[in-house]
Amino acid sequence: MTLKSCWTCRDRKVKCDLGLPSCDNCRHRKIRCQGYGLRLSWPRKGDQRRAVEFKSTVKQEKHMLATLYQHSLFQNMTKWDMDLFYELSEAKPNLTYTKMPIPPAPPSIPSLRLRDGESGLLQYFIDMGSRLLILDNLGHLTGCILQLAFYDATPASDAILCSLLTLSSLHLARTEAAMMYKIRALSYLQQSLKLGNIGPRSLQHFMASMLLYLCETFHISSSTKEWAEYLCGAKQIIALGVVAPGAHIDLSMLFDWVSYHEAFALFGLVYWKPAVALRGMNFCAMDPEAARSFVPRHNFGCDRQVLGYTSSIFTSLVPCIADGVKPSHLQMQELYTLEAKLRAGLLGSKLSPIPSGEPSQDHDQATELHRLGALIYLNRAVLGYSGEEPRHKILVDKGLGLLCSKLTYIPSWPAFVIACEAREDSQRMTALEILTKAGEEPRSYNMRLLRRLVEACWNQDDLHDEEALDYHMKLRIAIRTAPHVPPFS
Repeated sequence: MTLKSCWTCRDRKVKCDLGLPSCDNCRHRKIRCQGYGLRLSWPRKGDQRRAVEFKSTVKQEKHMLATLYQHSLFQNMTKWDMDLFYELSEAKPNLTYTKMPIPPAPPSIPSLRLRDGESGLLQYFIDMGSRLLILDNLGHLTGCILQLAFYDATPASDAILCSLLTLSSLHLARTEAAMMYKIRALSYLQQSLKLGNIGPRSLQHFMASMLLYLCETFHISSSTKEWAEYLCGAKQIIALGVVAPGAHIDLSMLFDWVSYHEAFALFGLVYWKPAVALRGMNFCAMDPEAARSFVPRHNFGCDRQVLGYTSSIFTSLVPCIADGVKPSHLQMQELYTLEAKLRAGLLGSKLSPIPSGEPSQDHDQATELHRLGALIYLNRAVLGYSGEEPRHKILVDKGLGLLCSKLTYIPSWPAFVIACEAREDSQRMTALEILTKAGEEPRSYNMRLLRRLVEACWNQDDLHDEEALDYHMKLRIAIRTAPHVPPFS
């Protein structure tokens, strides 16, 4: 539609000469000509002919802005905010203070530190950490490891990250990937050690060493004995008292962790190379000041008292086994006291009827297995039992019965000590079935090795039917014939 005048002349209600680009009327009067284009106009207040009315309820009219623009202006609003807004607007005498919903924080995992394919391995560790760490039923230790792995972007954190990726790869039977991550972990650990073993870094070095130790126990090559070196390195960090509290980590749980593995590593070393076990025990002795802060609380693996009694037995016997002498009178009195404490706990222990698979039930059964293993070992190693005594056979039968129950994990050392005492064919068939089933999982390479050691002990018992072989000699023969020092933790 063509206009008959410019907008300025039209507003002035005068005739326009339609001059271009502006009319002469506006030019002579020296006013701005608004031209001949399209001009928008808005309805005035009360103009019912041009205005569009929105019929709504009283509440909607009261909050018309919120209703019309709820999808654009209120994108960050929640239902909780709107409900509270309506209550305040209606001026209710008694307001109901609904609790504010706080969404859980997403996991803080810097994706830039993960390469292609590594996020799946990390998620596998997060989901299966309690199984990978063997005795972490409640997941506390898994949380500590992840916290230290992403504590910062230093080589120490990268060493932990690569170590846990190694552990996940081994559990998934990805041997080549595991070796690659292990090499990277060792490289990062070496870089970090050059920076010093101080502050939170010492805690990260400890964690990386323990993870590498677990990697070696999960998958040991035919010639390596590095697991003992990693464990000794972790224990040395604690022994020197350089582990500084950092990243809000409960140090007592870490002490329990390494204490459990150290106790049963000492058992394997004393029969593998007694002199090395004696040197390692003296070398990794804790500083007195650090020892005072060593307060086991978490019952890692089994009850801390049972673990303490078992560790005391090993500590007392290591010098005797290394030198080939019998315990002194004072040592015998201490060992008799330990036996009495272990038997008292055995008589008073009653497994509660909790469904199998519960963490508390697993812990009770693991404690009972360690108690039975300690008593059986004490009978044979110190008290001169031949293994034919009825009192001793009762312990063996009870131990085999517990091993047949549904356990999420079979502890290596009690299984080895109990299975070695099987004399009858039915007992040996039961023990073989237990060890074979436990060795079917990829992570149980050490359990398959323990089966061979148990069979070697049985063969020596059968060959020395007329004259019994010394118990320490039998264990020494079996363990020393292994391709590497066996881990019993």
